[in-house]
Amino acid sequence: MCSDLLRQNGNCAAVVEGDVIERCRQAMLEYQTGVLADYVPYSHRTAENMRRLAALEPRTLAAIHGSTFTGDGAQALRDLDIVLRDVFGPPAESGLPYT
Repeated sequence: MCSDLLRQNGNCAAVVEGDVIERCRQAMLEYQTGVLADYVPYSHRTAENMRRLAALEPRTLAAIHGSTFTGDGAQALRDLDIVLRDVFGPPAESGLPYT
């Protein structure tokens, strides 16, 4: 169970094997236009935590809101970190490391 990490809006299939990251990006961008803007607390530790989760090499990621993803969960989590940083991270000039 990955809580809101793979949150997707709208009608979703119960299980998908394809890309869920774009649906997640769209949901995050939709939320950024309303009262739930910045609902994900992104910090300098987020990338590290996403790497640690990816290292577990999950094959199934069950989202609370949206489709359950089956497949290369490690890659999905690495891709999700990029989206999280793009949507919720501080501007690049902040000097925080994201490696």
